[in-house]
Amino acid sequence: MGGTTWLEAQAFLIKIKDEMLARALDTLDIEVKAGRAAINGRLVTAVEQNDSETKMFVLDNIVDNADAIIRRHSQSIEELEGSGSVDSRTVERIEELKRFLLAVGKMKMLYDYSIELGSWASELQADTPGNDIEDMLLHGITSYRKEILGFVRKNPGDAFDDTEMGLIAHVLGG
Repeated sequence: MGGTTWLEAQAFLIKIKDEMLARALDTLDIEVKAGRAAINGRLVTAVEQNDSETKMFVLDNIVDNADAIIRRHSQSIEELEGSGSVDSRTVERIEELKRFLLAVGKMKMLYDYSIELGSWASELQADTPGNDIEDMLLHGITSYRKEILGFVRKNPGDAFDDTEMGLIAHVLGG
């Protein structure tokens, strides 16, 4: 076992975790800018729109209530589509609701990925078996964790360099 290799493996997972959370927050920002979501209310007052604690609070609430939000808005869409008289404004509203629902699903997925990566990173300890980062990551791999790494592999963005993408590919088996 490498002396600090587990720390490097842990740092790599934390980097991915932070990236997934940043993407969830970016999705929230997009929805706010598009007018499909708003950060306001009696309990949350933002002095600045870039207040990260407020955004995190809103993201937590969206994720915690994602199923109810999706159910409620899906019913609204069904009612609008079934009303019989759908004008261009109603069609536009339906499309905006659908975009919002997709964004809610995306935020929840990215947030859940972030939570799982945090758990995985916490599992890594000095006594984790393996001689390199790949071996240590393989020690804790599950099908859900493979799904997460597969998502990162398909959607690397600018966050990961070639070496990190190679590490992900190796852990995924190719």
